Amino acid sequence: LDFAGAKPTYQQWTQVLNDLKPKLTQLENEIHHEFMGGHHLTIGDISIFFELGLFLILFKYDLQEHYPKLHKWFDRVSTHEVVV
Repeated sequence: LDFAGAKPTYQQWTQVLNDLKPKLTQLENEIHHEFMGGHHLTIGDISIFFELGLFLILFKYDLQEHYPKLHKWFDRVSTHEVVV
């Protein structure tokens, strides 16, 4: 997100959020096991976890309402011994 140092407008934030929603839906649809790649935590899970975490903080977004599987996956990764 580069707004050339200026504070983004509401329209810019909304556009970025709308652009990201299909990607969240894609992630939601890819969860078939405990983790993205199966039954074990992978580097892919950790990478997605940290990127998604930044998004959640930046947008103050709650996954639980629209992406329940992604929300549960995020909780699993956040409490995994490798991540904690």
